[in-house]
Amino acid sequence: MLKILSVTYKDSTSGGPYRVAVDHKNCLDNKEFNLKFFKYDKNLKLKFIFNSSKIKKFINKFDLIHLHNLFSIDTIIIIKIAELLSIPTVLSLHGNLNEWSMKKNNFLKMLFLLFFRKNINSISIIHFLNNVEKEEASKFIDIKKIPYTINQNCIDVSKFKITRNNDSNFNILFFGRLDKKKNFLKIPEIANFFKKNAIQNIKFLIVGPSTVENLNLLKKKISEFNVEDLIEIRSPINSINQKNSLFDEIDIFILPSEDEADSVAIKEALASGKPVVISKECKFVLDTKNQEFIKIINNKSPRSYYNELLKFYYDREKLNKLAKKIHQYSRENFSMESLVKWLPVIYKKCINHTHRNKNL
Repeated sequence: MLKILSVTYKDSTSGGPYRVAVDHKNCLDNKEFNLKFFKYDKNLKLKFIFNSSKIKKFINKFDLIHLHNLFSIDTIIIIKIAELLSIPTVLSLHGNLNEWSMKKNNFLKMLFLLFFRKNINSISIIHFLNNVEKEEASKFIDIKKIPYTINQNCIDVSKFKITRNNDSNFNILFFGRLDKKKNFLKIPEIANFFKKNAIQNIKFLIVGPSTVENLNLLKKKISEFNVEDLIEIRSPINSINQKNSLFDEIDIFILPSEDEADSVAIKEALASGKPVVISKECKFVLDTKNQEFIKIINNKSPRSYYNELLKFYYDREKLNKLAKKIHQYSRENFSMESLVKWLPVIYKKCINHTHRNKNL
């Protein structure tokens, strides 16, 4: 049995990377693989300084290490130990190195990349979610020196139901962290167009973790546009049962994000048979199979989101007909069956040191 150490965040409040790590564990824990979580620990630096032998002994139990965060001293410590012990490492970037993310604390991040360049170059494989992420990351690290693979996030599509309780409201869901990156303050602006045009039975549900500051900003924005009757803020949810109950209430999903590497929430909405209206920064590619239920907004105008949402509002019968089609599209494009095919290949090639010959 191959033992994998998955170094990730402590819980789902950190967003997609934690959920991805959990999905990896759920689909690969079997007779061939055993994944163990190691949570990023603010005290790891001190533990390493005062008892490095204990940490080395622990890490040496594993055949491979999969890291889910780049900009952490914990990551560098583990990479360094892994290199000394000849243990291969995989790094999933989760958008950490794209242009939008690099704008935040740019100086410190550039200093981090410069100072720990040798450690980063020792990584066995970097996992990019798409070509856009790879191209943007190549501006900050030398990917000619590090093998890479390009594979999108996958979810367990089979766990998502496609029911709808068919109440009188047309419910629009924003599901994700309330932060600047997700552009959550755009929701009251979009809701205001429904109010100004006297569109009836509209409800925006906003569900996700938030800081007190961002929650207050949202409430202030809702009050500013006087759309309290159109917006309902709910507490974060985590379990699949909670998600199915939530998606059962809604007609459509919205994400006006400023940047996404590969949104898990969008895929969960699609797995639930719901159309999505999303920004071009979500990096979904339209084709003949999905353009009927994935609507991409190429500008930042609230009116553009309103116009697309309104088309579905006036054709609610179409939503019921689309549900099975959307769910089937999800199965064919980002289900766990795909993950089970490519992730073990990467792990085995790293362990067997065959990845150095070419990019996967």
